[in-house]
Amino acid sequence: MLDLILILLLGTGIGWSAKRFGLPAAVGQVLLGLLIGPPLLGWIAPDDNLQTIGELGVVLLLGMAGLHL
Repeated sequence: MLDLILILLLGTGIGWSAKRFGLPAAVGQVLLGLLIGPPLLGWIAPDDNLQTIGELGVVLLLGMAGLHL
């Protein structure tokens, strides 16, 4: 549960920061995922709940991108 709160807070902050630099919020959030996830720092360990939420997020992101086009 603490992992999810950390991801949501950092994701919101990084998304806002990315927009300030003229980048889409999703770009900042993907970079954040690479940074705090297993590939680099390893602060967040993947588990079943986090993977399910991540898959739902990908579906929503693709849906929003499709609606935008």
